[in-house]
This record gives sequence, C-alpha cells and structure tokens, in this order.
Amino acid sequence: MASHGYFRALQIPLRAGRLFEARDASGPPVVIISQAAADRAFAGESALGHFVDMGDQKAEIVGVVGSIRRTSLVDEPWADLYYPFERVGIPSVTMFIRTTGDPLAALPAVRTAVRRIEPDAVFHGARTLSDVAAESAAATRLASRLLGGFAAIALVLAAIGVYGVMSYSVRRRSRELGTRLALGASPADLTRLVLRQASLIALVGLAVGTFATLILARALSSLLFGVPPWDPVALASAAGLLALATLAASYLPARRAARVDPVSILASE
Repeated sequence: MASHGYFRALQIPLRAGRLFEARDASGPPVVIISQAAADRAFAGESALGHFVDMGDQKAEIVGVVGSIRRTSLVDEPWADLYYPFERVGIPSVTMFIRTTGDPLAALPAVRTAVRRIEPDAVFHGARTLSDVAAESAAATRLASRLLGGFAAIALVLAAIGVYGVMSYSVRRRSRELGTRLALGASPADLTRLVLRQASLIALVGLAVGTFATLILARALSSLLFGVPPWDPVALASAAGLLALATLAASYLPARRAARVDPVSILASE
C-alpha cells in the first residue's frame, strides 16, 4: 500500500503511466507495478491498461515505477504491486519523510503535524534510511573487511617471497654480475637487469591471477553492490598494486646487484 507521495519521497521514478491521484481513493480500483513486475508479466508489451485479479475485484494497472531493493542492497529488486493507501483501513502506518536537513532534527515537527491530524497517534520509532542501508550492508562490510585483511596479508607474503627469490638470484649470479661490471656495464645497467627479471615474474603472476579472477569473480557477486564482478577499474587497480609491490620487493636486491665488487668476485673465482 502506498500513497501518492510515497514514490516522490523515496525518489522512485515513474517509468510509464501515472502515480496515484485523489480520485483513486474512491473510484475504480487501480494499482501501480514495479518495472521488475512489468518485465516478468508483460515482457515485450506495455503493462498499462491490463487488469490484476484482486480476488473480489479487478484493478487496472495505471502506472509502472522503478524497481527497488526492499531487504538488502545486494538482493535483486522485487516484483512489487502498489495499491492506493487511502482505500484500506489499517491500524499502523509506516511514513517515509524527506527532509532538507538532519532527518532526526525534523522529527519533533513531524510528530506535531501528525498529532494535529490524529491526536491519539502513537509513534513506535524512527530511523533514517542511512541507518537502514548501513544495517543492510553490515554483513557485506564485515566480509569485505575480512577479505581485505586476508588480501593485505597475502600481498605482504608475496612481497617477502619475491624479495627472497630475487635476493637468492642475485647471490647465484654474483659472478655474472661482476663480469658484466668488469666488461663495462654500469651499476644502473645491473639494476635494470634485475628489475626486468622481477617484471617478468610480475607479468606471469598477473596473467595467472587475472585468469583466475575472471573465472572465480562470480562467487563474490553477492558481496558487491553497484560494481560488476569484472569491473575493469578494480582489476586494473589491483594489477597495478601487485606490480608495484613486486617491483618494490625487488628494488633492494637490484641495488645490491649494482654494488657488486667485480675485483673481489673475480679474485675469489
């Protein structure tokens, strides 16, 4: 059940037809359906003018409005049907009020206005839609934080692993590096040589990781809202972060390679 102002207060857009009007309180029964309901029941045709069986009467569809998420931000929109609020007498009412400032600051004025209409009205509570949205996303936010923590730990472990591999590689190639310096290579050349090897490791890891992400990303779709599982910006940001971590972990071994003393290395050989 909804009034005319319900849709405007929640900024639910009108897709086709009209919203409820004053004449609908006593005229022929009418209903408004959501876009999800229209797509499900009237695919490929207009829903306006069709009738819905309400048991003892038939109500005409006079409008189609945008679909909304009622229970969770990550749930699919429901197929909703709205009936004029004024045609049904019910003991309790949920009011949606849009304010220009702090919603809670406007609450006393709202209560005063309602009691002018119904002096015996009892208020059971008030909540902002921001609180409702935050509560809906609480489990998702917790899961995201846990995944973010695990990802940070994995990134640190990966950087430590790359650092160990590159350090071992520099030690194994100390004779080669010393020979290159003796033959005229500059320290900067050796630094670039080690960083190129690290870049190859990063590229292989990114290729494998991107492929695995494209396969497994759908499993995370239940934790996402407003972002597709294969969002290119998110993938590019993650790839860039991994590449930077790899190069940063390889920088110290590369600097160590540039400081190799060719005389002592060749003398020891």
